[in-house]
Amino acid sequence: MVLKSVSRAHRSRIAVDVPGRPELYTGTLPLGWDVVGTVTDADGTGALLRNHRTGIYCRANAGALRSLPQSKVEAALNAASAA
Repeated sequence: MVLKSVSRAHRSRIAVDVPGRPELYTGTLPLGWDVVGTVTDADGTGALLRNHRTGIYCRANAGALRSLPQSKVEAALNAASAA
């Protein structure tokens, strides 16, 4: 098992790729969620999903959903759309 060391400066960084390749990270889309793209943070990469009703962003990997810092995801999405 290989453990990656992430510096404190990069620990809270979030990067998004729209549209990315979210199909690599999730097979079946959970009901009530839209696929936005892919997201990478210190814990890994997965499909970036947005809830229809609440607008909350999550990362999906193999059927598991993990919440993300919403303000950082929105900032990363804004930066990606400006590029």
